[in-house]
Amino acid sequence: MLKKRQWDSLLNDLQQGRCVLIIGPSLATATYNEAKCTLREIFAQQLCVDLDAESITYDQQQKTNLLYTASKFLHLEGVRRIDLVATILQTYKKYATQIPPIYHELAKLPVPLIINTNPDDFMLRALRQAGKTCTQAWYNFCGDAPHQTDINAFSIQNPLVYNLLGTFDEPRSLVLTENDQVEFVEKIIRGEPPIPPRIVSHFKDPRTYIFYDLDIDNWQFRLLLHTLDLQVVKDNLTFSPKHSILEFSKAMREFYEEHFGFQFIDKNASEFTTELQSQYQNYITTSQTNLNQNPPDKKQPLRIFIVTHHTENDIHVSNKILLHLTLLIQNNEIEVVQGHLPPAGQNAQTWIDQQLQ
Repeated sequence: MLKKRQWDSLLNDLQQGRCVLIIGPSLATATYNEAKCTLREIFAQQLCVDLDAESITYDQQQKTNLLYTASKFLHLEGVRRIDLVATILQTYKKYATQIPPIYHELAKLPVPLIINTNPDDFMLRALRQAGKTCTQAWYNFCGDAPHQTDINAFSIQNPLVYNLLGTFDEPRSLVLTENDQVEFVEKIIRGEPPIPPRIVSHFKDPRTYIFYDLDIDNWQFRLLLHTLDLQVVKDNLTFSPKHSILEFSKAMREFYEEHFGFQFIDKNASEFTTELQSQYQNYITTSQTNLNQNPPDKKQPLRIFIVTHHTENDIHVSNKILLHLTLLIQNNEIEVVQGHLPPAGQNAQTWIDQQLQ
């Protein structure tokens, strides 16, 4: 249960565009053999169909582990990596037709950056269906440079979905096997290629982070947080709703609380997001009501005094100055007072001060 001050901080950061969402693998789901499964579990089980057809022996307890089954699949005679990608892509197109409801809920939140640790485009599609203009970019651990499409242009109005573990749009970028994962972590740590600075900066400035369904038991996840320099900073808020599948030990939770400032929420992703939306709408309504009841003091225009001689040239210059100041005058940002030089023998500054009163 969050305290009022925590809600206020979270809602204020949300309104100001200082909130980042990080989406874990378990959020992306679909129906497979009449059961709800994560996409990674579906990919793994579909690969096992081919392993069974080739009478390949594998650990049945790892049947839903994509990193394991993909590695075994590559050991099939004549199978290349492009064959692995093609098989998974075909599975994705078959089963990932419907966007999970949670993505539609997340798409309503005013956030500029969403880090996606899946290769899917659920978040991108949900944002576009919500009427938002958005872009997608991704990290390619096999490339020489990160994908840079509009990487510097994202905002609340134009959010960016950044696929950290690659995308089907660039098959070489996909992290599918155990070897891929090791190489991915090495490249991230060395910064070869680097994560775009514009994205890394969102993990250095004071912000609010919400981690949805990430496996915090995964050692690679801890390395990633260290690489992003997400440490306990007083000005940061880090929330993690209850994982939809996994249960984490008290010791593990304490580690993340102490090292990364995590605050674990005893509600799942859907429940927390629904409450967040409700709290945010109330926050906006209350803020607007307070603004209407206590409008800010009307800003007084800046007074500018133009002093001239009784000469044709001075009058001409004065008129040109007024012409350039027209817009500021119309917007009531300045008020122009015109006058001539003070009488002989009178202090000029004293005289000007009197004129501006």
